[in-house]
Amino acid sequence: MFSSAKKSFLVFIGFAVVLAAGDYRLGAGSSPAAPEVVGFIYNGSQFSRFIVPGVGPGIPRGINDNGDVVAVFPHRNECFVVSMGHVSTFNVPGGRGCGALGINQGGSVVGQYMFKEGYEGTSFVKVGAKIATLNNPNCAVIDAEGINDSNQIVGSCTPRGTTNTVGFLLSQDGSLKFLSAPGASATYARGIDGKGQVVGFFYTLDYLRKGSFAFSNGVFRTLDNPACAQLEARGVSNKGRIVGYCEVPNRPTTIGFVLDTVTSTFETFEAPGTEATLPDGINDKGQVVGTWVGK
Repeated sequence: MFSSAKKSFLVFIGFAVVLAAGDYRLGAGSSPAAPEVVGFIYNGSQFSRFIVPGVGPGIPRGINDNGDVVAVFPHRNECFVVSMGHVSTFNVPGGRGCGALGINQGGSVVGQYMFKEGYEGTSFVKVGAKIATLNNPNCAVIDAEGINDSNQIVGSCTPRGTTNTVGFLLSQDGSLKFLSAPGASATYARGIDGKGQVVGFFYTLDYLRKGSFAFSNGVFRTLDNPACAQLEARGVSNKGRIVGYCEVPNRPTTIGFVLDTVTSTFETFEAPGTEATLPDGINDKGQVVGTWVGK
């Protein structure tokens, strides 16, 4: 298990969590300084705004098969889990702000929190009522993003003395594996399925291109599709369906994609009338959560 707590640039409070989480392209007429950012749930045919009565609109980051959603709400510092309309919140003991980013079928949650004024913080895992801090002496920054039903956790680590981020896979027995995609300057693990397949994205050595990967049984596989100039994998279901961002060639926008690794089918989708559709999570029922950026 990770051990010591150190500084991390954590921007999960409010809408900044999605805008800082990944790269996407906006149209020439857009206003990136003040975009309309809307959380959504997509069922394969219809988009619904993510609005919780009594709390308001939020940014959903993960969803399990029960429909339990972890989300971030503006101007709120608690971690949120929304289940069938019921809202539960928690904070990390001693923390000043909490952002839940991933959830598994058993309701275990991973995310990030601040433990001092400003952006000093780290990551956590919540299993039942127990909350554990995730840190490692080899990492200056730890960002936990995903968790599967075996409580294996994935995320990213910035090693001390370098800015070359690597992914990590932390198993329940405490064993830790660092992940670096071949030829990558930075690797970000974002989701893990029930078989231990890890998905995420990476940057090339010159930082000019971004690619996506699936890692399983010690082997990296690059994910691409001719419909997209670049892909950014963000999550995966237990059925092996990968969700993420697709940058469309010759079109200044970003849309969502679902890649079924079992059937090898590839589908794209986008919220109507928007500049960017940014999915973050998918469950076995095909429900997708994420954010769209309006014009």
